[in-house]
Amino acid sequence: MLGYEWDELADMSDFTVANSFGIVLADWSRGYIIVDRSGMRQLRDPYTDKPRVCFYTYKRVGGTVRDSDAIKFLRFSAS
Repeated sequence: MLGYEWDELADMSDFTVANSFGIVLADWSRGYIIVDRSGMRQLRDPYTDKPRVCFYTYKRVGGTVRDSDAIKFLRFSAS
């Protein structure tokens, strides 16, 4: 996993905190969806020095969980 040998992963005491979520196993293509709205908006900056013109461009993008069964969190426990 991530280039570590299993012996190195067995002792993860340096990386773990009790009752924390340390590892996420997921099929992201099935579990999460990114919504990309079509079109962009532009706003001309009226305060820019002449003859330069500055434009601000906006695009709406969002995302949400599609299938929560495809995403699993592994919790570390105190021992």
